Amino acid sequence: SGETSYSKALAGAFLLGDRFSRMPDRNIGILLPTVTPAALLFVGLLLHRKVPAFLNYSSGTASLRHMLELADLNTVITSREFLNRIPIDRSVFNGKKLYYLEDIQATVKPADKLRAFWKNTAARLYYKPLPGEHTETAAILFTSGSEGTPKGVALSHENIITNIYQCLARIDVRENDFLLNPLPIFHSFGLTVGTLMALFADAKTFLYVSPLHYRVVPEIAYRENCTILIGTNIFLNGYARKANPYDYYRMRYIYCGAEALQDKVFDEYAKEFGARVMSGYGATECSPVISMNNAVEYEYGTVGKILPGIQHKLVPVYGIDSRNGTVGRLYVKGKNVMKEYLKNEPANRKYLVEDRGWYDTGDIVEITESGFLKIIGRQKRFAKISGEMVSLTAIEEALAGAFGPRREIAVTAIPDPQRGEKVVLIANNPAVTLKAARELLHSKGFSDIAQPRDIRYVQHIPKLGSGKFDYVKLKELVEAETKQPVKI
Repeated sequence: SGETSYSKALAGAFLLGDRFSRMPDRNIGILLPTVTPAALLFVGLLLHRKVPAFLNYSSGTASLRHMLELADLNTVITSREFLNRIPIDRSVFNGKKLYYLEDIQATVKPADKLRAFWKNTAARLYYKPLPGEHTETAAILFTSGSEGTPKGVALSHENIITNIYQCLARIDVRENDFLLNPLPIFHSFGLTVGTLMALFADAKTFLYVSPLHYRVVPEIAYRENCTILIGTNIFLNGYARKANPYDYYRMRYIYCGAEALQDKVFDEYAKEFGARVMSGYGATECSPVISMNNAVEYEYGTVGKILPGIQHKLVPVYGIDSRNGTVGRLYVKGKNVMKEYLKNEPANRKYLVEDRGWYDTGDIVEITESGFLKIIGRQKRFAKISGEMVSLTAIEEALAGAFGPRREIAVTAIPDPQRGEKVVLIANNPAVTLKAARELLHSKGFSDIAQPRDIRYVQHIPKLGSGKFDYVKLKELVEAETKQPVKI
């Protein structure tokens, strides 16, 4: 806790990394929240040519076990206090070596501190990049798993550093800026943008342990005079409910990523706080940022222009109007795009061989006349109804927030013998009615084909650590009730 200078941070990174430098394992797991020691561990392991693998602790025991296997992790660094707070079955670590930050801190000797101090003062002597090392793996991250099993993604030094400078070419981060990052460090947005980008701009970053502390995060923004805030739509919505209008008085930029920014959230920040929330777009495989709005080049309802150094192409999709080549499935290519997936030969064959290094985002997008990127929806999240392609994402976004801040709606599709498929709403409150939802969609111009035909109620709509809906768990809930396959 407290403020750490760059010099002390580098010394701390050398100290922590040195502890694991002589271990035979190259990949080392990090199971920690967004705190300073997690960032120092990341840097320290890299300085000693180890590969940090950030583990998603919000996805459950089964997913965590899958991540450990994908990255061949035998060593995991965590905190005893933190591990006691998260709902993880400890048996997942059977046969693994667990190292606790509390124990490391208690066993630090004066000689360790002295060695770290000397390495810090002569860092260039102790760490000399080797030829071609920029293409080696710098971090292992895992996709959210919102539509299936999480994939392991190997990002190189070049991938991450390229994406940082691509972002800095679009947003003017200054030396006197203070970035507030409450996002999980295992999330690529929280790592690249929230943790590392400020360091490359000689600015400061405040790492906060949880994005769910809706009252605390705005108070930190006020107390620390933060000038940049990053979050997802659901987290920004939570902060808005608890914040005082003066909490954001110093804020220059508020960025929303990982999910679509709702009109309601945008309007609330503009009217209550005098702040314009900027949208960005990316994928873990792209380190992660692909596009972003900024103060100069901005178009509401879009996720900004594609960053410099990223090539893109749109591939037509059957059943969706290409509008003279401005709409299609988005593929991107650039030095920020990942090395490969871990232990996933079919996905690597498609990415590296069939698509020749073009990354398939799986998103249907539109390029506006001004060159801005507008997300229409995931191709997987389209239902085919009476021969027409209907975006489930578009329906979900149109209904978001319409029934109040705590009444949530997810949208899915199930087979229908007459129409092929039908749209089904999943709500967490009976106050959300099918009639009201249909009337709202009709008022927003949705066709009769896109209208939901059924509604189901659940106590809680499952979510991922990023705040997005967990469609895999949602699919399991609905299929258990309907006894029918569900499209996620």
